[in-house]
Amino acid sequence: MSKIIKNNVDLDNQVSAEEFLSWEFNKLKEENGRDVSGLIESIKDFGFATPVFIWKNKNDVTYVLDGTGRSLAVKQMLADGYEFESIPFVEIIADTKKRAMELVPSINSNFGEVTRDSFIKFSQGLNLNFNKIKIDGISSTILANEEFSYRDKNKEISIGGHGRSSGGGSEKGGDDNYNEDGFKTCPQCGYELSSE
Repeated sequence: MSKIIKNNVDLDNQVSAEEFLSWEFNKLKEENGRDVSGLIESIKDFGFATPVFIWKNKNDVTYVLDGTGRSLAVKQMLADGYEFESIPFVEIIADTKKRAMELVPSINSNFGEVTRDSFIKFSQGLNLNFNKIKIDGISSTILANEEFSYRDKNKEISIGGHGRSSGGGSEKGGDDNYNEDGFKTCPQCGYELSSE
């Protein structure tokens, strides 16, 4: 019995996993030795939720601008017996392959910043597994492997199942080395520490 991965993107542009893997991929992100286990777990949990970005030349040859990690995950998942409803894609319009490739860094750029505080507010009431999320500077360092739920910024935050009331406290460590949001901090510099 096969395991079907849903396509959770509502786009007219969709292809089979096999066709997706037949396309030419950019080499912006390292492919050799890359660990895509977190991405695979995310796809298992949420389906295929992010389209790949492509460009087609005048002969209809398809070049994937952004999707190398997803291609590695799809290859591994197909080998493990998964099937995909379809792979969603967005076609970028550019006159040349060179111009399309020049767009790749902008597709991969983040001009906004996800901060710890903005992530706390965003995640209110959500059931998130930080082992399956990668946000630079947030899940990989500050909230890694911690059970986390936002209750009220000025009342209680649960970390690892232990609520901590947030009392006053300064930015540099606060009372008992917890900051105002209830996160354990370094007493010298105020840097937020993981629960490990």
